Amino acid sequence: MRGTVEPASVVGLLLASVTFAYDTASFLRQQPGGASRPVAALADDLARTVEKEWLSESRARGLRDHGVLPLSWMTERTADGPEGAAVTLRLSGRLDGDFDAAVQRMAESFDQLAGRRMVLVGEPGSGKTVLAILLTLGIVKSRPEGGPVPVLLSASSWDPIATPKLDEWVAQAVADTYYGFKREAIDALLAENLVIPVIDGLDEMRESGRRTAVQRTNESIRQGRGVVLTCRAAEYADLIAGGSPTLHQAPVVRVEPVAVEDVIRYLQDVPWPPEVSWDDVYAELRANPQSPVGQMMSTPLMVSLARSVYQRLGGRPADLLKQHVYESRYDVEDYVLDQVIEAAYAEAPAPDETGPRFYRPPDVAKATRWLTYLAVDLHLHGQRDLVWWQLAQRLLSPWVPPVVSVAAGMFLMALVSAGISVLDGDHRVGLVATIAISAGTGAGFSVLFLVVWFASGTPSPRRILVNRHGAFARCRDAFLTGLAAAR
Repeated sequence: MRGTVEPASVVGLLLASVTFAYDTASFLRQQPGGASRPVAALADDLARTVEKEWLSESRARGLRDHGVLPLSWMTERTADGPEGAAVTLRLSGRLDGDFDAAVQRMAESFDQLAGRRMVLVGEPGSGKTVLAILLTLGIVKSRPEGGPVPVLLSASSWDPIATPKLDEWVAQAVADTYYGFKREAIDALLAENLVIPVIDGLDEMRESGRRTAVQRTNESIRQGRGVVLTCRAAEYADLIAGGSPTLHQAPVVRVEPVAVEDVIRYLQDVPWPPEVSWDDVYAELRANPQSPVGQMMSTPLMVSLARSVYQRLGGRPADLLKQHVYESRYDVEDYVLDQVIEAAYAEAPAPDETGPRFYRPPDVAKATRWLTYLAVDLHLHGQRDLVWWQLAQRLLSPWVPPVVSVAAGMFLMALVSAGISVLDGDHRVGLVATIAISAGTGAGFSVLFLVVWFASGTPSPRRILVNRHGAFARCRDAFLTGLAAAR
């Protein structure tokens, strides 16, 4: 039998649903390793997670492969001891296929540092990030139980104006990455100096914030905290020229240019198409290492890109030697970079009997157009990292939220009106009351939609983690709250 529709019951049911959904979401999220656990145990848990993450990344980058392009580094400036005396350290090394040995050498070098501070510098594409990964893994593998844990962070995510304290940024970044956005555990670790920030890409920060970041870092490490920075050499020298006495005491390790014979040996091991010959380039590299092509081939990044271009597209590497066209290393780099996208898409497999039924060849022009758009967007917003979840806010017109909210409100109003008409068989709810209820529901939803839209800002991706502790109590509270609202 159809009865009278009570508006309070409808509102109560909606509130109960929202409350139950919120508590269910709380049930599905947890903080791995809460701050109630011993701090040493928290450090060991974080160390295992960091080691697993960067071992996986090192495999993805091919750092463990045989025949990898060698990477060398050496001490550029030693640490300053008491009264300015230099402390002699051996921080040189080489990654030449023996990944574990290189990691161990980096850890041994770092353990020599009393303040556990180091700066890694080099040219763009020289391998600073690779060296930071080696150092992170080395510290993790050599640390004692309950010892400090290195965490590799991208400097481009730090706005030192909005977040002036280094520890505050480190805590939020680590919580977002490893602790489901909850900060209790990482705050406990930072309070005990059990976190060593490895800050990669200081030069990739917005220029207006770099010097402030160095000053904040210098202030933080005065308290005995370890830190590792990576930066381009010229930028770092400029950044610390105006102060930062504590960072002045940290040794500077420079990533060396790739040696000519290492480049030649690396390229000779590649199976090239028949028409590709590097003999002229080899001769030029040996005769004039400081030529434009010699300088271009001095970084692992450009050597790898040149290999990809000529291995997948073929062509004449001797074209890199056109002195009248390429007057500097940057001209040669631009020539190679212009072909990178085409080379990347040229590796797409051709259709065969075992392949997909509907094969669509790669559209290089479309890929180039969209990648160019993303690059320009990052440049306009002063960013180096592609934060994909922020793209929606930039692409949408400011009129989209109000239009969507009004349309959704009108749809809900029509739905509520139709529902009342169907359920109210005795016609006890008059036309005016029906319009008032449906219009109020639609308008309320539109306002709520706009409030949630603008209050949420640009949310970051989140993980769903299961936490059984206290689950029954949370579900019970959600049920009783919803039941009370429904009454």
